Amino acid sequence: MSAIKPPPCTPSRTFWLELVGEDSLDGHHYCLLDHEAENPSPEPMEPCADHHGRMGPILAGHAEEPAKRSLVLELHGDEKVVVPVIDQEQIAPATLRPPQRNFQDSLMVAVHPTLFCDAGELSYPRPMTGHEESVAAPLRTGWVYVFFQGRLWRELFVVTAEESTPLLRDTDLARFRQAGNEDRNERTPVGPEVDTVHIPARLLGQDVYDDVELAFSDTQWSWHQIEALETDDSLRGSRCRNARAVKGFLDRIPGGMFPDWHRVDELVPMRARDNPLERDIFMPNQWLRDIDGSDTQRTMDEIVTQRDAIESDEAVVDADMDIYPQMLVPRWRYLHLKGEALPEITEGVDVFEPLRNRHLLSLTLRDPLFAARHLVQHMNESLALLLALVDNIKKRPHGVTAELFHTNFRREVMPDGSKNPLCIEGSWFDNRLDDSEEGRLLRTVYEVERAALRRYLIEAQGAVVRLMEDARAENLTEALRDLFNAEAGNDVAGYVQAGPLLQALTMPVGRTDPMLLPQDAGRMKASGAEELNESLMVGEHPLAALLLPFKDPSEALPGDATGEKLRAMVRALQDREQPMRVAEANVLRSLAEHFDKTSAPDISEMFSDTRFGMHALSAPLAELSQWWLGGVQETLLKKGVAFEAKVSQVKGAFEGFAEAAIPGKTTLQLNSAEDGKLYTLLDVVDEQGHTLTSGAAVGATLRLADSQAFDEVMRRRPVGQFFHTASVSPIGLPPLLVLMDLFNLMNAVAYSDEGSRRNVGIASAAVDLAVSSAQWVSVLPKRTVWVDTQVGLWKQEAKWFTSMASSLSVAEEYAEEVIRNKLQAAGWIAGMFTVSVMVWDAAENAFQGRLKLASADLTKAVGVGVMTNSDIIAGRILTPMGRQLVHRTGERAVAAALLSRAAAALGWGGTVSAGWVTVIGLGIYGLGEWLYYEIKDDAISNWLRGGPFSGSLEDQRPELLEEDAAYLGLLKSMMPLSITRVTGAGLDSFLQENELSPWQGAAESVFSFSAPALAISGEPVTIEWELEYERTHYQALGRAGTKTLASRSGNTRHVEYRFDGSHTIHFVVSEAQLPEMVPNEHNHEYVATRYSVKSLELTFQVKVWDRHQETYTIREISQQLTDLDIKHHASR
Repeated sequence: MSAIKPPPCTPSRTFWLELVGEDSLDGHHYCLLDHEAENPSPEPMEPCADHHGRMGPILAGHAEEPAKRSLVLELHGDEKVVVPVIDQEQIAPATLRPPQRNFQDSLMVAVHPTLFCDAGELSYPRPMTGHEESVAAPLRTGWVYVFFQGRLWRELFVVTAEESTPLLRDTDLARFRQAGNEDRNERTPVGPEVDTVHIPARLLGQDVYDDVELAFSDTQWSWHQIEALETDDSLRGSRCRNARAVKGFLDRIPGGMFPDWHRVDELVPMRARDNPLERDIFMPNQWLRDIDGSDTQRTMDEIVTQRDAIESDEAVVDADMDIYPQMLVPRWRYLHLKGEALPEITEGVDVFEPLRNRHLLSLTLRDPLFAARHLVQHMNESLALLLALVDNIKKRPHGVTAELFHTNFRREVMPDGSKNPLCIEGSWFDNRLDDSEEGRLLRTVYEVERAALRRYLIEAQGAVVRLMEDARAENLTEALRDLFNAEAGNDVAGYVQAGPLLQALTMPVGRTDPMLLPQDAGRMKASGAEELNESLMVGEHPLAALLLPFKDPSEALPGDATGEKLRAMVRALQDREQPMRVAEANVLRSLAEHFDKTSAPDISEMFSDTRFGMHALSAPLAELSQWWLGGVQETLLKKGVAFEAKVSQVKGAFEGFAEAAIPGKTTLQLNSAEDGKLYTLLDVVDEQGHTLTSGAAVGATLRLADSQAFDEVMRRRPVGQFFHTASVSPIGLPPLLVLMDLFNLMNAVAYSDEGSRRNVGIASAAVDLAVSSAQWVSVLPKRTVWVDTQVGLWKQEAKWFTSMASSLSVAEEYAEEVIRNKLQAAGWIAGMFTVSVMVWDAAENAFQGRLKLASADLTKAVGVGVMTNSDIIAGRILTPMGRQLVHRTGERAVAAALLSRAAAALGWGGTVSAGWVTVIGLGIYGLGEWLYYEIKDDAISNWLRGGPFSGSLEDQRPELLEEDAAYLGLLKSMMPLSITRVTGAGLDSFLQENELSPWQGAAESVFSFSAPALAISGEPVTIEWELEYERTHYQALGRAGTKTLASRSGNTRHVEYRFDGSHTIHFVVSEAQLPEMVPNEHNHEYVATRYSVKSLELTFQVKVWDRHQETYTIREISQQLTDLDIKHHASR
């Protein structure tokens, strides 16, 4: 274009166009085109040298009189791109409005678009925006689309670089609109590189910013997607955001009030996008804001320091073990675990800096596909790290020992829900085991990292659910529609991008940790995940129509799946002569070509008819099929007939989807199994009528195993009984006490032994729960009239308690009256129940010869008793004693004088507070707890104290610090000291159940020895045991008791044993081995045999892991057990 002179800016001959945005005209040329002239040619408009707008230049164009003109924007790059602004309208000379007070009647606004970069941030609600995006970030590589008055106005490709502001280049839309049969799907950007997009705000005196809509896509749209958006206002409204925020910007409303637009000057400094490190960071905005990289480097250093501490072989480390989401960074932890170098953190620049101080507007566009991919990528990296951590345990010092202990001694319940007899529950006073996060045990099994990964997986899945349920403009479903509505073949990109989202949605992320303990199991999936997945499977969610042909073709929206669309996609992908423009389609083709080259010819020939296993769609088709079929089967097992009706209505959609990939006929049947559960059956018949699937085989494949998840109620450590006194005080946190007492009651019900002890324990826990619940009700701020009346009754004096307390006194004249209300008196009853349980346990231990444990239980009982009776002890015993001490009579005057002066100096008058008695009782209880764990000398306690995970380093024994010795020692400690005897009426059925039926009628007893160690060691190589018996012939004499007729004793052993699949050894003792005694039943005679196992010696061959050689070695060990208890399973 030839150079021209600056316009004269004569008001009567000028058309004025104001631009908001300084230094934003590079590459932009506004021109007026007079259609009534003889030779219409564009006349450039130039900035007026005499007048300047409020926030940018005012351009002047020559227009002497009204005429039909067009205002166009010419962009001069590799080619000239002409963008119409006003198309053949009556444009006349205009009066210049006061520039510093008003905008001109025609106004353009320079906009630098930004993108929401929220990804990890979506896991946590924020005060103002909740779970919605709120962090504006620079553009990443992709495409910006601008619609004006319902028509695509500009298509701009985003060019990014590490050291510069994102730039945009236009495609020549006008040329493609005029093209005939030319391919219009691949449109090359040819415009200049500009850092702003000029959008119209006012034209010829009319506000038009409401007619401007914008969207971002990381893939160029197909031409029929553009046409669909131009013809469907609703579809366009769902895909784009409106530019009405321009009004707020022009009215100078503070941009910080609205997350979707900002003044560029107010944007936080950020570095450029598309750096690989951005994908590693949980919250991308933290990386983008860290321009010099110092914060990211600090996080990396903290991760390395923490991981070094975790990998350390020290018994205890001094390190911060907290892992918050920003500290997780799964890929970095994975690299550190594998000993690989972590990425280098480079310094960046503020890419917004060149845009500042130019009065620019930033409209922030949503980028949900980026957020979803970011979350799914982190979920995959978290799973990879989780499995790598579990795999690495055996490579660590004492790793296999830690895994054995973790799996067997830390789990509270067995898979069948029963209590684990080996569980080490511990206590505040238990120093046998160091189970702190800094200790060797939890570090060896990566407890902290695994727990952090499990929490993140649930949170990330929840964020994916919210993204998929979001129905606001620019939502994830509409962003995916861009891909599904691409031309044939390229539309496979939709399936490639949606597949990982579906897998992330259905993944039971709460159970992905192989080392997860039942008591640590929380939710299997994020809230709403199952409901969303079901709505997708039955076609109720908008995304479902894009995946499977749920809709009739006449009702399908652009991009929705139909049979013809799916067949066209497969044909295009199979046609290698047809080029593909999207990366996903080309990658699938490359994989398919590689697969074809590496496959054996007979395999290729096998699939030549259907290409189901060989064509480029095998991965996405298999992924989608697995999702739908697996999800349907799982839901059928859960909901049965209620879900069957829905599936029956929509199964045709899946059949149509399958038929597009496999020519022929696909039929999905819903069958009922013998147990009443429903399962799916898939039949595929090709075009020649050959069955391509075996009904039985497919049925067996699709029928999911009925697995029992660890859904047991979580159990906690036993609640210290000294909290019972707090249950009668409003300051004792009544709701917490109710919860604790509820756990105690559950534990009491789950008590393994039957009998009176269990009943007393249940009664004690029930009374505790009743008292704490009543106390909670009594302190509620709002109560009903009936409850208020009951609380009033509870708070009346318990006269029986006052009478009982008054009967106890050292010196009545000095004693204080002890009064409790009925609720407090009930607390006393609950406390004394607890004391009785502890005394019972002490007596039981004493009778069984465990005197040290009995003394510990008795000490705890004394402590709880002191706390329960603290007011009685203080008021009726200690206070009279104290007052007697202070007010001594004259017979000990000297001592009285000395003591009285000492007491006076201390300000004590002889009264003893119940609170001090409670403290004393607490101390006694603590002493009992400490004694209990200190004097325990069972096999596991001895191993814990001397082993590698000991809570007391002084007690560690050198021989148990050797890895092999520690492992074998732990294995030996897993042998229980009891054996079960089955005899009498239940013997025959027991023999039959355990494949010992040949001994029916001949066996006298079966002794069953079961131990968790047998699951690891397998069947013993040799078994030696010494069994003593005493066989007695009795005659029942009624009330006179019994008479011994004969008695014989001796030693014997088993005649046969069997090692079963439940890792139990069954020893059979027959009648023939014992002295013959024939009772006369008519004479009320019977024979009883008592046994005692003097010793049981088992020899095993155990596989021991050698972490240095990474192989197993066979070691032979022997374990001798003596004086085993015999528990009776069935009796005479």
